[in-house]
Amino acid sequence: MENNLKTVENTLNTGRVDKLRWVTIVLQMFVGSATAFVYCISVFIGPLATKYGWDPSQIVLAYTFMMIVGMPGSIVGGALKAKWGNKMVLKAGGLAFGAFIILSTLVANVWWFVIMFGCMASFCMYVVYVAQLANVGELFPDLRGLSMGLVIGGITVGSAMISPLSEWLVRHMDVMHCIALQGAVYGALVMVCGFLIVEAPANYRPRGWAPPEVEVLGEDAAQGEEFVHWKKALMMKGFWILFLGNIAGATFMTGYQGNAILFTQDAVGCSASQAAWTYSLFLIVLGIAGLVLGFVSDKYLGPAKTQAFFYLGTGAALILFFVCGSNDFWAFLLMLLVFAFAFGASQALLPTLVMDAFGGKYFGILFGFFLAGASIGSVIGPQFTTRYSADQFLTWGIGFTIVCGVLFLLAIPVLNKELGKKKF
Repeated sequence: MENNLKTVENTLNTGRVDKLRWVTIVLQMFVGSATAFVYCISVFIGPLATKYGWDPSQIVLAYTFMMIVGMPGSIVGGALKAKWGNKMVLKAGGLAFGAFIILSTLVANVWWFVIMFGCMASFCMYVVYVAQLANVGELFPDLRGLSMGLVIGGITVGSAMISPLSEWLVRHMDVMHCIALQGAVYGALVMVCGFLIVEAPANYRPRGWAPPEVEVLGEDAAQGEEFVHWKKALMMKGFWILFLGNIAGATFMTGYQGNAILFTQDAVGCSASQAAWTYSLFLIVLGIAGLVLGFVSDKYLGPAKTQAFFYLGTGAALILFFVCGSNDFWAFLLMLLVFAFAFGASQALLPTLVMDAFGGKYFGILFGFFLAGASIGSVIGPQFTTRYSADQFLTWGIGFTIVCGVLFLLAIPVLNKELGKKKF
């Protein structure tokens, strides 16, 4: 009798999750857009420098520290998620995020602002971010790539709207009041969403879906194991092959994005206006790519092969660019559009790949290492574009993109063997 009651209760809970998981996707879009407020630092540099006489080169350090705290924020967020669950991390993270934004405005000192806004609030953003991705991945084991693409695409659109709003507000009110007001509103929004989202119960399966049959490759495969402990994952060769591939891809990615307008002008000799429109087109395609490739990954190729395919495609497009002549605008545009799909694949499918391979329990900790890999690439790539010509960087780019694609393909059989199951 007791077992029957538990079965009925689990069925009802699963039915509720089935209905509300799509609502949760929308709520996570709001959460991601709200915490992306810290990326609006460029809007406030001029007003802060004008009002307080702060050196802009010191204010912009808030952005630099934002990149540095990515790995520790993700690891801490992952540890908290494993202990308390996604809902609690969003509630606590939202409260702390809003509090640190407000605190950054209470003292008119540039270093206080950099630490509170650039370090502490950004740290909380990453804590929340890993809980978001884990929440979505666990709710959609059947459509993990598509759901990640939807959320990240929604965040991209939402965060793009926050900068103009911040710019409008700072023209109509004191800059510190503007920052504090938005910090309070966005922190509260994250907390409210933390109460409203649903979490997937253990071993959740949406109604009518069953996990695909996975071929067992060895007797040592852990039967029924839903996750790999992060310490064990760090001992796996497949993990580090993916890590190195991620660095290679991120190097080309951040090299272009860090200096996109001047880089495009140097590459094809176009005007600043043409370069700006080209970059805008790149961003539009990038936003679409995550959604499209999430579907492709779920339906056909899987997250590792999808990323590998488009990075190898970018390498091929770079070779075509040089064959056509290194100042051919249309060949450059073709390369850039293929690369936008590769970049979009990384944004949507790298977290999907990490969760598919190692499970959700220690997702934040492991994903933090991949964010650290991207940070390494973000140090190397922009140095190339500022020290060398566009043609030289694009020549190196052939190597970076092909190495990324090859390493992702190489990681597939290695991971399958180490996991003892043909997951990819």
